[in-house]
Amino acid sequence: MKHDLKLRDLRSLQELLDDLEWETELIGEETDYPSLAAVLPVEEDCDERAVFTYIDLPDEDSEFTKYLQIYLQIPLKIDRIPAGELIVFVNQLNMLTLIGSFSYVPGAGGHEARVDYRYVMAMEKEALPDEGVVGEILLNLVKYAQMAEGLLASRIEGTPTEVIMAAVGHELEAGWR
Repeated sequence: MKHDLKLRDLRSLQELLDDLEWETELIGEETDYPSLAAVLPVEEDCDERAVFTYIDLPDEDSEFTKYLQIYLQIPLKIDRIPAGELIVFVNQLNMLTLIGSFSYVPGAGGHEARVDYRYVMAMEKEALPDEGVVGEILLNLVKYAQMAEGLLASRIEGTPTEVIMAAVGHELEAGWR
């Protein structure tokens, strides 16, 4: 995807998110991989953070389509949970969500381990991101990210994974979804 097209789209997204009261910053405008960082102040001590960037596919694989990635990071310290258990936990989260996927990212290079939530939005190559579509997707992503954050917080506080997932299963059976 051409650099000027990425910047055009990210600036359009920036305007849209500014209108929705997200705080935004366009990062790396001079690089091949510019991105848009956005923060939605949810509560006094809690923010939802998202990063928007485009996937670069070869031209023959993206003649008509472009792919916007949206990442939300779950803002919890997860280092007390064993990596193997986190992988299972994240797989369970993925079974609960209808859109996007969660991933466990091990700590490396001075960065702490974390859980990310990723969604890829396919769009017509020349079209700008649609305000209504992006807004609706963000509402759903924030909802699922907050659900995951609550479940992970319960696990960090000591509730066993099996107990958390059993409780969620009961909610699903009761029509929560």
